[in-house]
Amino acid sequence: ILNKKPDENQEFATTGKWRITNDFTVAAIVQHSDFININNRLRDMYDSYRNFVCNFPDQEKTFLLIAEFIADEFAKTVNEGEEYEYKISSAFAEVMLEYGINGVLYPSIKVEGKGFNVAIPPETVKHCLKLEKVRVNRIYKRGKQLVGDNYLYCDSFKDDGKFNWIPLDSVGKRMIEYMLSKKSKVPNL
Repeated sequence: ILNKKPDENQEFATTGKWRITNDFTVAAIVQHSDFININNRLRDMYDSYRNFVCNFPDQEKTFLLIAEFIADEFAKTVNEGEEYEYKISSAFAEVMLEYGINGVLYPSIKVEGKGFNVAIPPETVKHCLKLEKVRVNRIYKRGKQLVGDNYLYCDSFKDDGKFNWIPLDSVGKRMIEYMLSKKSKVPNL
């Protein structure tokens, strides 16, 4: 079902609900100054880190400078074709994995630090998480307008692990066109 190629004004967004089956550790990148005041969870993690490094007065300043540098690297906006700009954040994640950390949590640039991304290697997913539900929405774009529409849903899996997709009812082309337009009047449906 997902082999359909959307037209240039559409994309698919997939979200999943995962259950943690075994605890695991992630490194939290929380020191970016642009984000700690707009995300309470980030602020709490930042404060915890600051309190922790206070236990090492001789290295406190160095720890904070390194953490800020790494946070800046994870918060970079990188243009298409310049993926090499991810080298430092990628190397940091690799080092964390080598030291037994199972992933990296960092603020999402797309939503200006209001949400998080979590990078978790396949082995951690396999041993610590269980996928329970999946939803696919079709995203329509026109200029800066975005509209999400129902597409597929799955809450059960075949014996071989493949998805049992359930097609979802669309809100309809007329409603999508209305939502993409700048009209202020509700259309007759």
